[in-house]
Amino acid sequence: MIARAKKFGVHLTPRLIFKNQTIAEIAVHAAATTPVDAEQGRVTGEVPLTPIQHWFFEKDLPTFDHFNQAELLVTDGLAPDVLRLALADLIEHHDALRLRCVDGSDGWRQYLDETVDTDILDVHDLSGVPDESLASVSLDIAEETQQSLGLAKGPLLRAALLELGPTRGQRLLTVVHHLAVDGVSWRILLEDLGSCYERRAAGLAPQLPAKTTSFRSWAQRLNGFADSAQARAEYAYWAEPKPAGRVPRDRDGRNDLGSAASVVAALSPEETRALLRDVPRVFNTRINDALLTALAHALRDWTGDDEILIGLEGHGREDLFPDVDLSRTVGWFTSVFPVALRLAPGATDPVASLKSVREQVARIPNRGVGYGILRHLGAPDVAAVLRRQPTPEVNFNYLGQFTRDLPGIGRYAGPDEPKGHSISPDGARWNVLDVTAAVEGDTFGLYINYSTALHERRTVERLADGVVDHLRELIAGSADGAADARRESPGVPLTDVGDADMAAILKRFSI
Repeated sequence: MIARAKKFGVHLTPRLIFKNQTIAEIAVHAAATTPVDAEQGRVTGEVPLTPIQHWFFEKDLPTFDHFNQAELLVTDGLAPDVLRLALADLIEHHDALRLRCVDGSDGWRQYLDETVDTDILDVHDLSGVPDESLASVSLDIAEETQQSLGLAKGPLLRAALLELGPTRGQRLLTVVHHLAVDGVSWRILLEDLGSCYERRAAGLAPQLPAKTTSFRSWAQRLNGFADSAQARAEYAYWAEPKPAGRVPRDRDGRNDLGSAASVVAALSPEETRALLRDVPRVFNTRINDALLTALAHALRDWTGDDEILIGLEGHGREDLFPDVDLSRTVGWFTSVFPVALRLAPGATDPVASLKSVREQVARIPNRGVGYGILRHLGAPDVAAVLRRQPTPEVNFNYLGQFTRDLPGIGRYAGPDEPKGHSISPDGARWNVLDVTAAVEGDTFGLYINYSTALHERRTVERLADGVVDHLRELIAGSADGAADARRESPGVPLTDVGDADMAAILKRFSI
């Protein structure tokens, strides 16, 4: 929404949208909003590490060069020479794609290089490869591409164009080191790649929207924020005691990436619509609160613990500074932070727990971005306290809603088509269970990544089924004729208005 509005000269921020819930209210404030003053040229020079980058360099990996994200697109008729120009345009425009990282005597440091990598596209003619061998050959190319990036000298982006023949079309694999990209960044990159390709194919120079706040400027602001009174005010929350959060094991093996496997559970399109539309409306909550409630109940069913320690991921592009706009900035912004969710002893109904979970999530300051700032950039005594806390073994990330349609350049390939290992399989996994939720098209999916060295598949399947079953209970509760009687008043945690006062307000205005 923010990016689309920007195309028409309307400047919005996440905070503005959150505070103003109707188009009319947004329009009033948007009219008075001015764009930020962002550097429009090529940004170069030293960049301080951000919290998520510190987190990355603490990991036990055999190589830091092989830690990527990748997208595989189905394309047809792309001209390699034009595609090379379009890819170079991306690196020119999006500064984070020119990051270089070196490990020195004082630890890791990074800078933005002036050089625009141009030799980053490999073209492979697979038109003569039979269908039965195509997947194997494509996988070999994907693995080679995934292992071709380098933090010290670059590139941080490489692409492979697979020419499959007249009836099979093309595949475009684009690999970017994770230090330079995240989920939000991919949407920007793929849209810009389509735009640049179309312009280059027509013999025109690229014409991309104006740059927003640079990644370097954001990193500098975060490092300055670590010493602010606002950041220090969050310390009491993050320093609260937390449970150990250990989950049961089926076996005691090595939790490495080579042993990783996944299970999937899903809701029907009808259930998905109810989850997205009815549950938030009836219970005055957000979809993320409902997902966390279902996950907490499923984990309690398994572990027997009423207090569940979960690591949460957020997009990290929080509205900390009024003069910062990250809506079109490419880079790795993710925030990772621990949250202890407490369920009432003996509570079995997720509908009854939803309000409490919602209120616990609402207590998280700045949507969690401050934890990483304090832990990795804060004063040594503050960082030491946070480092001594238990590490969550379960991580959760809700990716939101997306479609497989892309403007201009192609469409996403199916999940079974090979992209290779985005991360070296020889490294250690840093969570015991990675839980990811997303709505693709009209279907909600829950994905749990686990280690076969620690858990049997059926154990993780039971957990996934439990989460989905508890979501169905929330859906049923929202459809129940008695739901209005259980309807919760919207939480307002930052005011002195209590639930009784809010109920009176709602009644007075027939809300």
